Amino acid sequence: MGAASVTVAVVAAASSSGATTDEASATAAAFAAHPIALSRLPDSSVCADAPSTNSSRFYPGPSASYVYDETFRQSFAIPFLSTHTPQGMVVWPDWDGLHHKLLLIGMYRLGSPSYLVALDPDTGLPYATVTTEESHFGGLAVVGDWLIAQDRPRRGPERVRRYRLADLAVAFQKAHLTGTQPFVPHSADLQEIYGASFLATHDGYLWAGHYNANGPDRMFQYAVSSTGVLTPVGQAYEVPAQTQGLLVTDDRFVFESSLGTRSGTMTVVERSPSISPLGRCFATPSMGESLAVLDDRVLVVYESGSALYPKAQNRVTNLHIAPYAALSALTNQAPPASTFSEPHKDQPSAGSHLE
Repeated sequence: MGAASVTVAVVAAASSSGATTDEASATAAAFAAHPIALSRLPDSSVCADAPSTNSSRFYPGPSASYVYDETFRQSFAIPFLSTHTPQGMVVWPDWDGLHHKLLLIGMYRLGSPSYLVALDPDTGLPYATVTTEESHFGGLAVVGDWLIAQDRPRRGPERVRRYRLADLAVAFQKAHLTGTQPFVPHSADLQEIYGASFLATHDGYLWAGHYNANGPDRMFQYAVSSTGVLTPVGQAYEVPAQTQGLLVTDDRFVFESSLGTRSGTMTVVERSPSISPLGRCFATPSMGESLAVLDDRVLVVYESGSALYPKAQNRVTNLHIAPYAALSALTNQAPPASTFSEPHKDQPSAGSHLE
C-alpha cells in the first residue's frame, strides 16, 4: 500500500473511532515516513521512533515515539504495583451471565502467591482480586469454559494452567462482597505446549507462542476441548523477536515486543505464517507486556510501573488505550481497484522474559 492509501485508510479508521481528522492525518504521516519491510526480524532501529515534542505526555520519561503518543491515550490505573508486577491481560465477556465484562490482569511476585486482578471496564476501578499458586502469568486467555494461563517461564516447552470460569466467577463474587482475596486452585493437570509466554484468543481458538530475546520464534493455534485440553491446529506462525503480547483478529496480528527496561516495539501485520509482508512498527514505552481488545479499542499493559523496576525508562502505572481501527489500517492490505480501503525453525528458543 502506498503512502497515499495509508493516509486515507488511517484518516478514515481513526475518524470512525473518535479521533479528529488532524490527529489521524498526523498519525498517518508519521507512519508513511517510516515504512518497513518486515523480513524475519523487525529491527527496532528502523521502526518509527521520532519522539513527540509534546511535553504533556500521558506517561513519565522520554517520548517513545510520535506515532505512539498520537495513537494511544492513558486508561485505567494498574493496582498493586508496590508489591506485584503485571503480565498477562484478557477481557472476560459475560462473566456473570448478565452480559457484564471484567478485565483480568495477571500479576506475580517472586516467592509469593500470584494475583488475578479484575477491573470493572465501565469504571476502570478494581472489582475484586483472587490469589493463585505462584505463577508468572505471562499470558492469559479466556476460551470456552476456561481461563488458560502460563504457569512459569521456561527455556523449552512451557506449561499452561486451566481455571474453570465457573469457579473463578464464584471466587470473584465472594472477593467483591467480602473484600477478601480467596485462593483459587487450577483445575486438572498442567499441559505442556510449545510456548505460553503470550496468549490470545480469536474465533474460539487459542493462540500461544514463545518469547525469544535473540530472534524470531513461533506461535501455534490451538483448539480447546470441553475439558480445557489444547490441541494444535495447522502450521506454526512466525513472531517477532522479544514478543511479549499478541492480538489476533480476522486479518491482523498485533505484537508487542520488549527487552530490558528501555523502549519496546509494537508491530502490526496482516495474518500470515511469516512476518515478511510489509507491516508497520513503532516504538512504545518501556517494558510492554500484554494486549487485549475492549469493544473497539486496544489496551496495552506495562510492567515498568512495578516497584521491581525503579530505573525503567518509562515508569508506566496506567493501562494505555487506542482505537483498534487506527492500528489495523496501518498495514498493507491491497485496496479494491475502485477505492482506497482500509517461524523460524532454526532459531533456538531463548526462554521467557523475566524482567
